[in-house]
Amino acid sequence: MTARWANSLLFKRPNQERVAHNADDDVITSICCQMEGLSGEEREAQTLRIQADALGQSVQARVRIAELVSAADRKFRATITAADSARDDREWESAEYAYWQALSLYPALGGYWVQYAHMLKEQDKFSDAELHYRTALSLGTHPIDIEEHLSFVCERQNFSYQRRAPAGLDINRPGLARAPTHMDLEILERLFLHRSSLTMGERLDLMRACGTCEEVAINLVEHPDFRKRNRLFLELIEDFRL
Repeated sequence: MTARWANSLLFKRPNQERVAHNADDDVITSICCQMEGLSGEEREAQTLRIQADALGQSVQARVRIAELVSAADRKFRATITAADSARDDREWESAEYAYWQALSLYPALGGYWVQYAHMLKEQDKFSDAELHYRTALSLGTHPIDIEEHLSFVCERQNFSYQRRAPAGLDINRPGLARAPTHMDLEILERLFLHRSSLTMGERLDLMRACGTCEEVAINLVEHPDFRKRNRLFLELIEDFRL
């Protein structure tokens, strides 16, 4: 019953998804127009507004928006320069922190999640590295740039990496049909369990097993903590026979 409830309440209708997806090109065109001719503080203020608007768009649109806007962000460029410099000097911990700072500004930039994961891998943080390599895949980074590294960190955890089906790598898929990132896991975890209570092992299991955010949501509905944390709400649903 609970899985059916989640499906009916949370998953968008296909026609709504198509409308949102077809609007992506208009969004990108609008951003280019908004950024043209701006400089300095005006450009930075507009950057913040555009990022807020991007949250409702598809993954493809969010990636393209982040690429456009980050190119004009001086703070982001300076942070990436510092991260690259630390990486080249093999200062893995400093580079890890700098990439994390940059990604906190533009989390849709999958290529930098790859760099972040590389820094984790160099410090033998294999579980964390795997999680972020998989995030980069979900954001559209080409598998050829990642899979050798992903296979390596999986092997170090005694897990055999299985390549995701081509459909699972399609960032054009809208809404909960898209492949999950670690950010999606955090959002869905808080939505269904009301706090970050999953272990790293549980998060990795979800990223390995679930090809879509919808599958993650269904797995969380079936998690032992779901009924405990949503007892009153589920009783209300039962009372109204939803």
